[in-house]
Amino acid sequence: MSENKTFKFDDAVIAVIAKTLQLAILTGTDIVDNLRTIEVQENENGTLGITPNYNSQFEHWIAKMLEELEAQQNTTNEEPEEVKSLFE
Repeated sequence: MSENKTFKFDDAVIAVIAKTLQLAILTGTDIVDNLRTIEVQENENGTLGITPNYNSQFEHWIAKMLEELEAQQNTTNEEPEEVKSLFE
């Protein structure tokens, strides 16, 4: 019978889980789907850490979302000014 190995998450994994939860709450998305995308690998010290590939994907995803949010806010901020100019 094979012996099961036990792992613990390193701080980076815990941080990604926390950020993922926060994003799910803010965006109204399902956290389960987001958690399924997390990639981990065993570190030298026996903990599970985020893979470099996932870390770069996650940072890219966050940056893209922030850009979209900023663009949406800029559009929203411009609309009231246009409406005001119609009634002046």
